[in-house]
Amino acid sequence: MIEVALVISVIGVAAAMFLPAFLGRIETSKYTEVRRELSRITESLTAYYEQTHDVHGQQRSRCLPASVGPTPPLETQGAVALNFGDEAEGGHATWAAIGYQPTREVRFRYSILVSRSRCGVSVAPRERLAEVVAEGDLDGDGAHSRFSVPLFQEENGGIGLGPHLIDRDRAE
Repeated sequence: MIEVALVISVIGVAAAMFLPAFLGRIETSKYTEVRRELSRITESLTAYYEQTHDVHGQQRSRCLPASVGPTPPLETQGAVALNFGDEAEGGHATWAAIGYQPTREVRFRYSILVSRSRCGVSVAPRERLAEVVAEGDLDGDGAHSRFSVPLFQEENGGIGLGPHLIDRDRAE
C-alpha cells in the first residue's frame, strides 16, 4: 500500500512539474505561428511595394495591392492547410500578387488592411500605409486574440514597420 502511494505521489509531482511547462510550450507554439507568418506577410508586402509594376503599359512604383482577408474566411478548429491565392479555397488574388503562401498549416485568420490601394502611393512620413493582422479563437470560447503590425511610409519613401507587434487579448 505504501509503495502504491509512493508511486502515485511521484507521478503527481512529475505531472505538477511538467504539465504546466508542456501546456506553456503549446501556447507558445501558437504564437510562434503569428510572429512567423506576420513577418513573412510584411516582407512580401514590402517587396511588392518596392518592385516596379507594369500597369496598363506603364512602369509604376510604390504600389499597394487591394486589402484582403480575413483568410481563411471562416474560423477553423485547429490548424488547416490552405492555398491563400486560390479563391475557391477562400483565398484572394492579393495573396498571389504579393507572393505570399503560408509554409505550414495555420490556426489564425490573416488580413492586410491597405489605406490606399494603388500605385504611386505618397503619404506624409510616418503615416500608416497598411496593417497586417492575425486573429484567432485559440481555445474555442468565442473570444479572439488579435495581433497586428502597422506599416508606415518612411522619409525615403520606403515602407517601415511599426515599433512592435501589437497584440490585443493575447490570452483571450
